[in-house]
Amino acid sequence: MKSSCILILVLAIAGWNVSASASGHDDEVMKMHSILPDSAVEWRSESEDRIFTRETIFDYMNGAGEIYLSYDFEELLIREYSNPSGPSIVVEVYRMGSPEDAYGVFTHDTEGETVDVGEDAVYSSGFLMFWKGRIFMRILAERETPEAKKAIMHIAEHAAGVITGRGRVPTLVSCLPADGLREREIRYFHKPLSLNIHYFIADANILDLDEKTDAVLARYDIENQKPRILVVAYPSPSDARRAYEQFIRVYLRGNASKSDNHIAQIEKGEYVGAHHINRFSILVFECSTKGMCETLTARTAEKLKEVFK
Repeated sequence: MKSSCILILVLAIAGWNVSASASGHDDEVMKMHSILPDSAVEWRSESEDRIFTRETIFDYMNGAGEIYLSYDFEELLIREYSNPSGPSIVVEVYRMGSPEDAYGVFTHDTEGETVDVGEDAVYSSGFLMFWKGRIFMRILAERETPEAKKAIMHIAEHAAGVITGRGRVPTLVSCLPADGLREREIRYFHKPLSLNIHYFIADANILDLDEKTDAVLARYDIENQKPRILVVAYPSPSDARRAYEQFIRVYLRGNASKSDNHIAQIEKGEYVGAHHINRFSILVFECSTKGMCETLTARTAEKLKEVFK
């Protein structure tokens, strides 16, 4: 989608839009400093690290700051490495409030070659991202060279080895049916900003997404179809029911009545399904057949029952 391409572009350049640093150093900041090596291959860190907080993140980046704030972002450390005969390398260390949010930020852009760093990592053209514990890191070379790639990998592996906290993929992700799942297209988030970047539903927040909701969006390849599944966990069953009914009324232009399941064919001829179960809403999009919509909804509901007993 066009919006996804815009996000990738924003994230790719955010690290180079630099102005003033911010905030003092506390114990947590000192721990962030210790994550990184002083040097990597022929690259050296010679300038002072910079720190940005929730209040000052826009001093470092423009629109991309909203992405991090939509998760439980706490602090950002910037370190630059230089080499007289090579490109500069900028490292961004994001401390999130939880491992789940570090994972969520990572899933916003998973293009690239999978590399064995931290919990999960991808590398593409001098740009490496990984997460471990509640740390999310981005390492960007001004341009890619074989030597710069070695330095990037050295920095990443060193940092991953120093970070003591471990993280696990959010439980909600395990509720996605496995058959046909495109694992690199799983997105985990909380707020409507993230949903609209990856799959636009409406200008209004018709699903009542906020910092108290957990959501996972996934893409599938099944029987020559490429459907999407969106699962949202709400604080309570009544919250989930209200959002479910609102989605049917606004997006599907239907009447939820007392049913917990609703399937409709929209203008493009595709089938969209909505299902309410306890404190969860299951939405299925872009199905070519009604049967596929019913199958994916039922499989997801069963997984939710198994995981959240």
